[in-house]
Amino acid sequence: MADRPNLLIHAGPDAGLEIRVTTAEGIRLGRSTKNDVVLNDPKTSRYHCRFYLKPGVGLFVADLGSANQTLVNNEPIREVRLSVADLVTLGDTVIKVIEAGVSSAAALPPPAPGAPSPTDVDLGLQSEPDPDEPTKAAAQPAPKSNQRRPWTVSRLITVLAMILLCALAIWLPRFVKSPDKSAAPDPALLAAALPSLEITYEKVLANTNRIFRYALHLSPGHKLAVNVDDTDATHFREQGTLRDELITEIARLVEQSGFMALENQYQGIQANALDQWDITVTLGRQTHHCRVVNRAEPPEFKSLREKLENVAQLELGLWAVQYPPDKLIDMANQAYLDGKKLFDERDIKHGNLATAIHQLKDADFFLKTIEPKPAFYADLLARLAQFATELDRRYVEQNFLANRAMRAKDMPQAAQELRVLCDMLGDRADPRYTEAWNKLLEVESRLNLEKK
Repeated sequence: MADRPNLLIHAGPDAGLEIRVTTAEGIRLGRSTKNDVVLNDPKTSRYHCRFYLKPGVGLFVADLGSANQTLVNNEPIREVRLSVADLVTLGDTVIKVIEAGVSSAAALPPPAPGAPSPTDVDLGLQSEPDPDEPTKAAAQPAPKSNQRRPWTVSRLITVLAMILLCALAIWLPRFVKSPDKSAAPDPALLAAALPSLEITYEKVLANTNRIFRYALHLSPGHKLAVNVDDTDATHFREQGTLRDELITEIARLVEQSGFMALENQYQGIQANALDQWDITVTLGRQTHHCRVVNRAEPPEFKSLREKLENVAQLELGLWAVQYPPDKLIDMANQAYLDGKKLFDERDIKHGNLATAIHQLKDADFFLKTIEPKPAFYADLLARLAQFATELDRRYVEQNFLANRAMRAKDMPQAAQELRVLCDMLGDRADPRYTEAWNKLLEVESRLNLEKK
């Protein structure tokens, strides 16, 4: 038996797929996209079985508590050593153990009795057999003869079809421009695959003092969910929905990066530490899984991994994950103190109140990933509500003054009140700011006309 035999899916929805087992850790099979090999067989369990190597012993298979069991040569097993030609059954899927180097075509089942082999298919170009000639003679080469066989309709149609195909093969390339292999994938094909785009990404960084886990899942419905767990008191979950344009960009990167052609695992050695990145991608009818452990990432893997992290950072506001919890708490505390100070000075400068609210919102954001929250967090939330209420009250008063001046057609006074209003609101994203700014432009336009 070969030291590292191959596995070939002999029957089932994934028939023809060849699997290589190269490590002691092995590969896991099942319906879940978190497996090393994802099966399309509905009768298999989410995590069905595992194939692995025992150095110096051979190839083994172990059942993972599957509902329909794992069978080896039709016998249920928990764990057993495999030999070449063994058949492993999972639901409707049958996996055959073959010698390394044996082609998958050679190991596939023979054609059904009576079915023509590729070399036996009649193209209608041979002479028709004589019905009076014995059957045995049909297997012998026909004797040469100068007598021509009569042309049949089927033979004539076949010959004409072949002539037409040859003509097309010669002339069609002259009229049709060859596709540029370096061009971007067909947008229509990518768009068709978008509904099925699914990505699972997990990063684990661990040493003797800390364990950090970052888990991202992009579902076919364009829902993005991120979980972060850290022994340094960081635990949170964020989710949102990505835009179609961003999904298209990710799908194009998957197509162009070369990720789908990577090996299933890249293993290195590192003492007293674990750095592991794990990505599974399903795009259209393709699914691929790759894991990198304690070694430099392949460029194709790294480009996709960085894109996923950047998308989560920008779309879900997760940039704060890069800071340790004590740093985030210090940043939040400083923003909280600055906000209180600005509120106390709200009458010194019109924009201080809006800036104070902005500072407290920043402090709240810094603490978003921190559990448990620091002692000042409750007061931060209470003051944030108080500051917002105070700004609303001041806005109503200042807006009244501006509108009164406009009704009195006192444009210089109206312009002054509106400038104060804009300074007070501060935030250009606030609809109230936009309204006040448009009024100010209108008033200043009238003042310019009066000067003329």
